[in-house]
Amino acid sequence: VQIGNSTLHFSWAGVGIVSNDNASCYEDLVKSSIISTVVKAELYVQSRWFIADNSMDNVNKSMQISLEKLQRIESLMEFSQAELDNEISANMNTMYKNVLEKIIDTSEVRSLYKSVISQIHTQKKIKEAHNKDKQSRNRFISNLFLAVFTASSFFDTLLNLINKTFSWTNVLLFSTSMAIAVGTVIFDYKNN
Repeated sequence: VQIGNSTLHFSWAGVGIVSNDNASCYEDLVKSSIISTVVKAELYVQSRWFIADNSMDNVNKSMQISLEKLQRIESLMEFSQAELDNEISANMNTMYKNVLEKIIDTSEVRSLYKSVISQIHTQKKIKEAHNKDKQSRNRFISNLFLAVFTASSFFDTLLNLINKTFSWTNVLLFSTSMAIAVGTVIFDYKNN
């Protein structure tokens, strides 16, 4: 990109500035509008890269991360990605806008954000499948407990059966209730 007497060559690893301006000391470099613009844009993109890179590490290295934390990281990534996409505005001076666009493009930081969000979606699907399996097992156990509790509520009928002071109506009612309770548990488990 040609800016005044200077030519800027962009790369994420660094930006080379070929300028006719002579700098005799550090203060001359700092006062240069071109150099300060490049440094400002580089720092901005590096900070966005840092956020995405750390988020990727958090998602990939922690197998114990909860769905809630994954959702928080995903929200941060989406917010940062939107901020990055909308950072270039009409209020910026033309030089800064051009420099920032080039640095964002050559850094491929947008691809990193897409990769992080994709990894988060994968981790969320794994966690959701694991939680669904866990809920299914817990539901089976609670339904089985409920069936046993229901059956034990027929204690009086059982006591009558043991003491041989029962009627066939009580036996039929008890057997039917027990079969329905166990059948409901098995049906619920197989369908979930």
